[in-house]
Amino acid sequence: MAQIVFSGAGCRKDVSTFLQRSGAGKCLIVCNYVAEDQKLDDFLAKAGISYIYFTDFGSNPLYENVCHGISVYLSNKCD
Repeated sequence: MAQIVFSGAGCRKDVSTFLQRSGAGKCLIVCNYVAEDQKLDDFLAKAGISYIYFTDFGSNPLYENVCHGISVYLSNKCD
């Protein structure tokens, strides 16, 4: 799947609508700590979508950060 970036006012609702339409079961949401503070929780819960946040990376992620993200994705059985 191609990367999709949601931004701007109301984008949280757009994310949950997109995930619901795509048939997502469990999502790995990769975001920085700022985005995590603006939780999608309510929108995703209303859409019936399970999720986990991954925030363990910085600008220009290192190989180790990517490997950790993959590990989190697989161990949590994300789609």
